[in-house]
Amino acid sequence: AYEIEPFAPDCKLEGKGELSCNLEGEVPLSFQILHVPGHSPDSLCFHLPSEGVLFAGDTLFRQGIGRSDFPGGDSALLVRGIRERILTLAPETRVLPGHGEETTVGGEVLGNPFL
Repeated sequence: AYEIEPFAPDCKLEGKGELSCNLEGEVPLSFQILHVPGHSPDSLCFHLPSEGVLFAGDTLFRQGIGRSDFPGGDSALLVRGIRERILTLAPETRVLPGHGEETTVGGEVLGNPFL
C-alpha cells in the first residue's frame, strides 16, 4: 500500500484555467491548466499554446499512459481525460512527459496502444 504524507499547498489552482509566469526580463508566458485526473485525483497538465508544447507530467507518455494504481487513481478516468483534454490539441503539439522521450499529440492519436 502507498502512503502519502499530508501537506499543505502553496496555492490552489482549483477553478483556474490559466497560469501566467512573468520572469524578470523575459516575455510573460500563459499556460492553460488542464485537469486530467486518473494518475492521481489532482493531476494537471500545462499547455503552452504560444510554443505548441504540453507539459504532461505522468499523464501521457510516448506510447503509454500514467499509472493509475496509486490511491485515488482511476484508469478509465485517466484515458477519458487524455482523450477529451489532450488528444483534442493540435496534432503537432509537442508532449513533454515527466519521464522518457517526448512525443506529439498526433503521434499518440495514431499509435498509443492504451488509447
